[in-house]
Amino acid sequence: MFDLIFTPLRRVFLAFLLMVHAVMLVFLMRGQVFSHSRLVALKPKIPLLIFNPAADGQMAFRPGESVRFESNKVVQWTVDHESLGAGKQVSWTATPGQHVIQARQDHDEQRLIIFSQ
Repeated sequence: MFDLIFTPLRRVFLAFLLMVHAVMLVFLMRGQVFSHSRLVALKPKIPLLIFNPAADGQMAFRPGESVRFESNKVVQWTVDHESLGAGKQVSWTATPGQHVIQARQDHDEQRLIIFSQ
């Protein structure tokens, strides 16, 4: 008795699963669901505020050396939580030790660590 009821239901369910998988496969092949460009667009956007000194450039300076920080936007600059002012560029005289440089604009911020010895 149970086979008479559940066998047709099982067949309908399996047919439904096959149809869902076929539709998913078609969309994947067309690039509609997980295309590379859509995955890239979903990544969080990380703001690049500090252009000089560049993260891959000189990060060690001599004490007393004037260091120029530059951005393509007007940002609030701080060194070790002390304000340097706002603008697209500011200068700072290096002091011995490790320092955290921060550029902030609205909700975006970027930090770099530089050394002076």
